[in-house]
Amino acid sequence: MTSGGESFLVRSRFSYPGQPKGGWNTLEPALQPTGEPVWEPACTRSATGTLVLSASTRTYALDREVRLAGHRLLVRDTFRNRTDQIIGLRFKHEVDCTGKLIPEAEIGGNRDADCVYDAFCADNPTLFRACGERRSGDAGRG
Repeated sequence: MTSGGESFLVRSRFSYPGQPKGGWNTLEPALQPTGEPVWEPACTRSATGTLVLSASTRTYALDREVRLAGHRLLVRDTFRNRTDQIIGLRFKHEVDCTGKLIPEAEIGGNRDADCVYDAFCADNPTLFRACGERRSGDAGRG
């Protein structure tokens, strides 16, 4: 993801069950995906420019759409249960800001610089970061 001329790596992890414990299926553009042996994400670009990623495991299938909407990057994940059982699924998304100067940001609507998003509910999964030059009356989000 690029914002204000700076690039940021976005990572996602999705749990999978197992004995004695499960693990994580990963999506990280810079690395080969890891996780279950059947986890083989494939990505295409639609005619409208939307990135479409599909991956599946023996318990669930993931379809991810990533697109630009004005100055926002929208990500939509759709999961399908591939079993006839109720399954649980954990997920984690990270934006790697290592070595970046972030003058202003909101994570889940919180402007606290020491905010750790894990402490909040998933009802507001947003990240706003100031970028570019601010104009009078502009919140500087993007």
